[in-house]
Parts: sequence; structure tokens; C-alpha cells
Amino acid sequence: MESPFENKSTATMYIETILNSQTQEYENIITLDNILKGPIEKMISRIRFPSLSIFSDVNNRKLNYGCKNVLTRYPNNSSYYMYEEDIPSVFSYLQSNGYIINTELTKLYKKSFSNDNTSKNNNRTICIIQYI
Repeated sequence: MESPFENKSTATMYIETILNSQTQEYENIITLDNILKGPIEKMISRIRFPSLSIFSDVNNRKLNYGCKNVLTRYPNNSSYYMYEEDIPSVFSYLQSNGYIINTELTKLYKKSFSNDNTSKNNNRTICIIQYI
């Protein structure tokens, strides 16, 4: 059964810190809370990353937190991620491909959750985007 709350035409975009298992370095990559419809769909890959901390490993396994929807640089290629410094290019891509960056919802979301210290996620909200 499909939930009426699963909306593939709206997504929240984040910056998340991940541990690159090959380089053993931390990287700030762009992720989304779901796989969005439209042209960007082929640029999103679901990837499992190792925990950032051994202390959060038990909770991460329960929440399946290691899996992330990562924005990639090339279609259908999960080897090259989009990083924090790529945000201007991502915004340009979104605008030229029929997406709306919903600034009002983004402001409301950030204001509502800015003081929420209970979050277990290691992410920072960039924006909420919609595909019409």
C-alpha cells in the first residue's frame, strides 16, 4: 500500500557529512530525503555509507541510516558525488530543468527545526525543491 505522504514531486535537499571508505576522509555531499521525479531522478543514487562514529552504529543499523539518496555528478553513475561547493551549479540545473526551489517552505522548515537538538541525523538543510 502506498502512503499518501510519500511525495516524489517534492524533496528536501541536505548537506551531509559522510566518511569516504576509500580515502578515509570526511566529505560534505548533497543528499535528498527521497528520489525526486523528473530529469534529476537519474542523478540520484541510493548508497550505503559507514557510520561516522562507532557509538552511533547500533542506532544507525536500526534506522537504516547508512543508506542515503546521493546527488551524483553524472547520470546513472554513483561514483562521483555533488559536494557543498557544487550548490550553485545544482541550483542552476534545477531551474533550467523545471524545478522550483520553494524558499517559503524552506524558511518555515528551517525556522521550525532550528532549535531541535534531538535530531540524530548529521545534515543541514539546503532547500525544499518541487517538480511540476
